[in-house]
Amino acid sequence: MRESASDRQDRIVSLVRAQGRVQLPDLAEHLGVSLMTVRRDVDALDQAGRLRRKHGYVLPPASASEAAASPGIELAGQVPEGRGLTLGLVVPSAERYYPDVIKGVRAVAAAAGARLVLGLTLYQPEQDAVQIERLLDAGIDGLIIAPIWETGTARGAEAERVLDLGLPTVLLERRASVGTAADDLDRVCTDHAHGAAVAVRHLASLGHEQILFAAPPSPTTPGLARGYREVRETLSLPEPVVGPIEFGGDTSDPVVQQDLLTGTLAAIEAGITALVVHDDTHAMLLSQMLLARGVKIPGDVSMIAYDDEVAALADIPLTAVVPPKREVGDQAGRLLLERLAARRGAGPSSSSPRHIDLLPTLRVRESCGARVA
Repeated sequence: MRESASDRQDRIVSLVRAQGRVQLPDLAEHLGVSLMTVRRDVDALDQAGRLRRKHGYVLPPASASEAAASPGIELAGQVPEGRGLTLGLVVPSAERYYPDVIKGVRAVAAAAGARLVLGLTLYQPEQDAVQIERLLDAGIDGLIIAPIWETGTARGAEAERVLDLGLPTVLLERRASVGTAADDLDRVCTDHAHGAAVAVRHLASLGHEQILFAAPPSPTTPGLARGYREVRETLSLPEPVVGPIEFGGDTSDPVVQQDLLTGTLAAIEAGITALVVHDDTHAMLLSQMLLARGVKIPGDVSMIAYDDEVAALADIPLTAVVPPKREVGDQAGRLLLERLAARRGAGPSSSSPRHIDLLPTLRVRESCGARVA
């Protein structure tokens, strides 16, 4: 059985704590994985405060006083007492999708004179409860949280961790099933279905009819898949000649890469002329592999990525759908502060819970063959 990322990261932390300082190549050799995999694990552990990454090596975690020196954000468990209004933020990661979300919340908190305390779950579902408990112990006044819900929508008992906490709670980029208690919580989300629709509509305007969706399992994927399906029906586009490409596993694994490439080449051979790929790191990887096989982008197939973290840096700059990440954080912070003001009697009486959906936009580049904006 292949070792999970969380187990591998636990081994890294144990090794670094035991040895004090470890070179990255030595870590890769010890674990029997690629240097790229070690770098990714070390980045995640560094962001979580479990160790410190330096140039070419790693060290044990900083002391509480060192960690607290980072301006604007403190880690759960490192919060001094008696410093006024405190907002808790629990997210799966401090990289890729979430840095701009965190910046949005942090800016709102700073403008209000509040502190922001961050908890990272590193995509481990059991960490939701752990981080919530740590933040509650730290004395937060309100919570913003993106729980680890596999489909992005709470199923069964998943939502129980965020209910009855006794303080205002705002869901971030997560939804609850209609009719459940968690559906009464405030939430701020990106309308990912709209984002997929924007991409397909743009490709259809360029004459594409055979448009394929490719994505790994993620909380974002169900919304994208729904938008992709519904907009094709709205535009009366024909059924794709092949089904959506679903890829999973670690895309740094050559076997996973080959499966993705093989499926995409077969789809293009069958008549697919355009791809919508989540996320843009996967889109960049796929575009590189296609170009290496002589496939022309956009000559043979057009491509639109989702997220726009690194899409502009691809060999052929990728057109991308851009979720409003910073605004999501901004709106979540404002909504939580509004609830806290109402609770303290310093603002309007509390209104009904709010569900705020923000719309992504499209950034046109070379990969879809349209005129570049």
